[in-house]
Amino acid sequence: MSLTEAVYSAKAVEEKRLRVDMAALGESIRRKEIAVYWVDTKNQLADVVTKPIVNNQKFMDTLQCGHI
Repeated sequence: MSLTEAVYSAKAVEEKRLRVDMAALGESIRRKEIAVYWVDTKNQLADVVTKPIVNNQKFMDTLQCGHI
């Protein structure tokens, strides 16, 4: 959720190395090229590839049907 808050905030992020990336994200949002949304953990499909013990059934269902 911190990325969602940071990208929509007028306050600069503390880590200097991230400021350019955050500015680029903000510009892409203003141009309506991308949208950034917070996704609840129960719907976070990326957990399958980023966490060691996660049930992959929802991920597999999504691959097969094309939607959550």
